[in-house]
Amino acid sequence: MFSKWFHAKQSKKDAKQSEPKQDPSQSTAQIPASPSVEGPKEDAPVTQQHRVCTYCGAAYRFAIFTHCPRDGEPLSDSLTKDDVDQLPWAEQSAFRDIRYCPECGEFASTLDATECGADQQSLVAYEPRPGPVLLKRFQLVSFLFSNLPADMHQTSRVYRTDDDSSYRNTPMEVFLATDIESKSSVAVKKLHWEDEATVERFQTVAASVAGLKHDYLISVVEVGSQKGWKLIMVTDHPNAQPMSKWLETEKRLSEKTAIKVFLEISAALEFVHSHGIVHGALNLHNLHMERSSENFVGLLANFGVAERMFQNMQWQGVSTETNTVNVFGDPSGMCPEFCKALRPTALTDIYQLGSAMYQALSGHPPFRRRTWPMVMMAHLNEPPDPIEEVEVSEAFAAIIMTCLNKNPDDRFASAGALKDALQSI
Repeated sequence: MFSKWFHAKQSKKDAKQSEPKQDPSQSTAQIPASPSVEGPKEDAPVTQQHRVCTYCGAAYRFAIFTHCPRDGEPLSDSLTKDDVDQLPWAEQSAFRDIRYCPECGEFASTLDATECGADQQSLVAYEPRPGPVLLKRFQLVSFLFSNLPADMHQTSRVYRTDDDSSYRNTPMEVFLATDIESKSSVAVKKLHWEDEATVERFQTVAASVAGLKHDYLISVVEVGSQKGWKLIMVTDHPNAQPMSKWLETEKRLSEKTAIKVFLEISAALEFVHSHGIVHGALNLHNLHMERSSENFVGLLANFGVAERMFQNMQWQGVSTETNTVNVFGDPSGMCPEFCKALRPTALTDIYQLGSAMYQALSGHPPFRRRTWPMVMMAHLNEPPDPIEEVEVSEAFAAIIMTCLNKNPDDRFASAGALKDALQSI
């Protein structure tokens, strides 16, 4: 499909070779201002064009670069409706609601444009073709985001231009979908795990939280699989994004925002702990934020997604090869108990939430070391690095450091106690 599209596009280019072309790096097209964790900004947008990679077919809305971040190949000069109509569904769906001119087919270069700059025609919103139906119930609507590393992209999955190596991310692609039964919007997460023990553990934990409802909990609607989709998790709150995504541009939260969202997350954690459920992977990828008017809501998400760091070992017993037992999670979201290969408890969640609060405020984990083993040893033996990037109130700093105590008995005794402390600031 893409090959047919590309050759047609190339023919148009060949016919225009004699015409002078504008240097793409000097383009005056606009991109929307980056989302702010303190609310919408008034800054005027900077224009740019919608482009597609001429090699792999990855599509980019409002591209600010001229070459594909994935393979370095040049991007097309621009896209029209006819071009987008021929893109694979995942790429095409990302143009949902982007306006285009019904006369010339050109897409608007800003999100707020209402008229075509060439012929003054009123713009209309693009509607991609319907996506596949999963589990006989969930109709995919559009692609939302992915945290797959580049070498896991077997087809062009659009838009991941960063390479955040600070986490062992749960490899997933996230789609907006419609629940055919309830007519509600949901998020469909395609998890890319090959390790069977990790998959089995996830299915057990996800099943335990399915059906739980709380104002600040992203609930699991269904877990399943089908051909080509080894592991599917369907959740509510499809407009929520990982806190790590917000921090890619803003770097850190203000203290006011951090207190609010972590207070809400603590309330959700108190709720799930009351049902005997432990999260075990509370890093910024599994803590979400959702816009509500000019504020943000903190949401707890992704139970069971901690991955085995050493895939030839189990929790039970000692490995004959290394004389150690297994560790789940990622080093930046580690806790002293995990470094000792102890099972997660409600108090390990408290420690991880303290680590997440520290990073949301400072822009970096509490321990920055050259290697992951050094990070794990720091979690075991060293006090957290001081927060020097921003001023933090003594009360909030004390709460974070209490969460990060090495001895579990010295932390807050429960998520409810942590919630009360945050509420008292």
